[in-house]
Amino acid sequence: MDSKKFTIISMIIFVLSLLVFIATVVLVFLRPVGGSGDTKESKRKAATQNVEIGDVSTQIGSSGRYYKGHIYLVVTGKKTPASIEEMMPQIKDSIISSISYSEVSSITSKKGLDELKEKIRNNVNEIIGTEDVVGVLFTESILQ
Repeated sequence: MDSKKFTIISMIIFVLSLLVFIATVVLVFLRPVGGSGDTKESKRKAATQNVEIGDVSTQIGSSGRYYKGHIYLVVTGKKTPASIEEMMPQIKDSIISSISYSEVSSITSKKGLDELKEKIRNNVNEIIGTEDVVGVLFTESILQ
């Protein structure tokens, strides 16, 4: 009788151990893509901060219409905000030039606005000499 109980208990322990092993294999090797892994992209997103450029107002092209809005740059890197502050006059000039040389029709479309943001981002990165500006945010935008 004791040997029968021992055999049953041994089989139960074996089955439970097997289930734990299978669960571990599934969780380790078959975890969903884009999980909480440490990738460069997730580190880059987590380390961003917004740097205020301030109010910008300018005429848009030769249309006689005006743009007024508040602009922020999304940046990475601890020293980038200081670099932006140091180069603020050049950055504001570049932003104003980018907006004023645009067409009203391009600024009012999503695609055109995204292209303008990309142009501003590239120009600012060129001015500060890094690739730390990862986005441009327009707030309180008024097109008149």
